Amino acid sequence: DSKTFDTVRTVAVRDAGGNPVDLLNELECLGSWALANRWQSNEIVAIDLGTGSVVGTLDLTELVPPDLERSGAVLNGIAYRSSTDTYFVTGKLWPVMYELELRSG
Repeated sequence: DSKTFDTVRTVAVRDAGGNPVDLLNELECLGSWALANRWQSNEIVAIDLGTGSVVGTLDLTELVPPDLERSGAVLNGIAYRSSTDTYFVTGKLWPVMYELELRSG
């Protein structure tokens, strides 16, 4: 609930094989789906909130600043900007933020 912060419902997230997807962190919800990064990784998953199915995956490892690859400075932030229909992503200790335009397909 947006006023009380009480849980309204939960969604069990599963991949295409029906396996549970865990370690979800930093959610960006938009209507009937959400983007979530997987904790301690550079992966973002797109989740259909009606079914809990992962409908897409992004590996953003190539965006990790080279001097931070071994320091645990993984992806750790997602934000949506409606005026441009783009997403900002950044990570722990990253000196940069990237703006992404996501397309299906």
